[in-house]
Amino acid sequence: LTGLTTPGGVTHQAIDDVALFRAVPNMTILEVGDASEVESVMDVAESIDGPVYVRMWRGQVPRLFSTPMKFGVVRVLSEGTDFVLITSGICTEESLKARRSFKAAGVAVKHLHLSTIVPFPSNVIVKAAEKCKYGVIV
Repeated sequence: LTGLTTPGGVTHQAIDDVALFRAVPNMTILEVGDASEVESVMDVAESIDGPVYVRMWRGQVPRLFSTPMKFGVVRVLSEGTDFVLITSGICTEESLKARRSFKAAGVAVKHLHLSTIVPFPSNVIVKAAEKCKYGVIV
């Protein structure tokens, strides 16, 4: 999780940072979801003309993806039509675990991982939502 840390562990967690930075004109918000995105986020940030805020958690970061982060690209982690699951950051790893339970129960999930939070890829989200039966979980 983003925030402050000490040798004793987490002391603060950022819960309103996205809301605060969305208020800054022309701000781009990126959030990493795994080690490959940590390794590539600075290249993405450098390519953006304007201010960039990067959300990144501390400590050991898992490797979930085999490809680097790309600006504005939504990763499709699974295909399904029952509901759409939209995640970013640390929630993506936890959602991958939960998705196994859904699969075992016969629930087909379209799982989307966002690393570009602002500008928000609403066109991709709306298309996915239109094709699902029961709704969207964020």
